[in-house]
Amino acid sequence: MTSHIPFDTEEPLWTWRADSGDGTRGAYGVTNMLAVARERLLDALRAMPGAGMGAIRQAQLDITLRPYPGYVHGVTVMTAERHLTGQIMIRGRLL
Repeated sequence: MTSHIPFDTEEPLWTWRADSGDGTRGAYGVTNMLAVARERLLDALRAMPGAGMGAIRQAQLDITLRPYPGYVHGVTVMTAERHLTGQIMIRGRLL
């Protein structure tokens, strides 16, 4: 589920996800610090042997989801793309 309105929480969570694009490699995580999410995303992209892409999204834990608790995602605040040359291009409102 995606919301286009920022969550009204005192301390938002941030999910990050990196993917090789071909489904063979990927990494993801959750943190309460945007700077940590940014560094982990970039580290994951740097570790990929080829091209890759990733994003950071605002999230909120929803313990009412069934059968297991999960995250409701909000806005994407940053995207990054790793080219075959190793260069990483970052786009987003919060760099």
